[in-house]
Order: sequence, then structure tokens, then C-alpha cells
Amino acid sequence: MHVLREMLKELFQLLSGWFKEKNSAKLFFICFIVLCLLFIARFFFTGSTNGISLGQVRGTVTLDGKPLEGADITFVPTEGRSSRGRTDARGMYSLDYTAELRGALPGDHRVMISKVIEDFSPPSEAEREMDDAENAILKSQGIPLESGEKSETGLPSQVPLEPKLISLVPDKYAGRESELRAVVKSTKNIIDFDLSSQ
Repeated sequence: MHVLREMLKELFQLLSGWFKEKNSAKLFFICFIVLCLLFIARFFFTGSTNGISLGQVRGTVTLDGKPLEGADITFVPTEGRSSRGRTDARGMYSLDYTAELRGALPGDHRVMISKVIEDFSPPSEAEREMDDAENAILKSQGIPLESGEKSETGLPSQVPLEPKLISLVPDKYAGRESELRAVVKSTKNIIDFDLSSQ
């Protein structure tokens, strides 16, 4: 942005000198606005700034044919900074390179998609036994054992002290070993992913 601001400042000074000689302030103003719009359009549509060329990337992620909401998606290039996004209720995403820049570096990418949720299913007998054993150890150390939730009887409920997290997306799509790949072009890209829970 700093480079763009300096370029516009120099352009303004150059044009103002030329138009003062011609004595046409109205024509100067119109030309300056047009040139500013052209500069802004160039940076907006190419995604380029400070020498970084980015391709705009958006698409849809589905799991077993249904939109996958709230999934984190990361494009990791062979060299350079990763780009990230998150899917909406329709499974649609767009990538951010930084907080200010949208897109991803052109080239080959490994793609990682993940979604982790809390498992609200009741704990198994083995989990309850482990909680009881952990609670006994904590109690012997003088550490409070309640999870904060009480059952209808007023006694601590049989809820694990920490919520159990489960991944909705198989490992073959998430993490460093993801099998997903994508090629980003320096223009606009629509890259969809149809994942299977199997």
C-alpha cells in the first residue's frame, strides 16, 4: 500500500504541473481520478502488492455429498507462505494470504482440510472408570475433581473433565500427510473438494 501511495503522489505532482501550464483544472481532476481507478483496479484484480502475485481462490467443500460447514482449509505451496480459509454453511470458502491480502501463491499446493467437534455422546464404561481413577488421584492431591456440571441429584455428573474431540474429516485429507493437491493459477481459481468419510 505504501508503494501505491507514493506512486499516486508522484503522479499527482506530475499531472498538476502539466495541467497548470495548460490552465485546465477540470481536465486535470478527471484524468487524475481515471488514473487512480486504473491503479486500484490493477491491484484489486491481480491480487498483486509489494511484488507478491496471488491467485484468487474460492470453492466448495463437501463431505459425502453434503456441504461441510466450519471446516478449516489450508493451501501449502512447495515454497512460501500458506493461505487459509474456512467454509460457510454452504461449504464455500475463499483463501486469505494475510489479514489484508486475499488469495494464494501460484503453483502446486498440498491442501489440508479439517473439522474437529466435541463428542457429546455419553462416556463409555472404560472412560468412566478412567475418570474415576483420575478423580481418585486428583482428590489424593487435594485438587478439585468436579467438571462443573451436576446431575439431577446434585452430585457431579459422569462427564469427563475435558471434552472429547473427534475429527469429522478423515486423516487422509487433514494434516501433513493429506493426499489432496491443487494447482493455483495467477488468475481467478475455483477449486472444489468432494470428500468421503470412508
